[in-house]
Amino acid sequence: MIQNNIMKGPLIMLQNLQYKHLPITWHGSIPSGKNINFETTVLQSLAANNDFPIPETLIEQEMDELYMELDQQRHNQLFGCGDYKPFLPDETAKQDKKIRIQAHINVKIRMVLQYIIEAEHLTISSEELEQEVKAMAKRQNVSISEIKDFMGSNLEPLKRELLTEKAIRLIMDSVVIQNE
Repeated sequence: MIQNNIMKGPLIMLQNLQYKHLPITWHGSIPSGKNINFETTVLQSLAANNDFPIPETLIEQEMDELYMELDQQRHNQLFGCGDYKPFLPDETAKQDKKIRIQAHINVKIRMVLQYIIEAEHLTISSEELEQEVKAMAKRQNVSISEIKDFMGSNLEPLKRELLTEKAIRLIMDSVVIQNE
């Protein structure tokens, strides 16, 4: 996860960011409720339609995380076979271009969402936070105190996640669908 203090400087460059009434070409019926494919399409379009520089250090950090995820997926897939082998340097080199592109998109989307959170002064109330903690505890069949022990008493990771979801909802609520 990119730390917010690293992104503060580059967020200033996003003052002319266009994120409301974003025109999206979508094939098929307009999804109702949460739809990951539609959200991904919208967020990728948002990143593509707003050009701004991305600090190389953030891209490299994201690439490291993507490689760790790929390595973990590979490990999980091969675990039962006992044939796990980590990525070799030549395999990594082949993946670099693809991973770099995805890292660039991921970082750009995170920067856009962080900017929207700040520009729109989005907040999470203590009631919203408590409601989500209760829902998580119920979904995971654990106590509220276990959730708080895991996330920390201030629930900062959950707050960031809920703020990000609010920013995404704000974008999604103003999307303009263009059928081809």
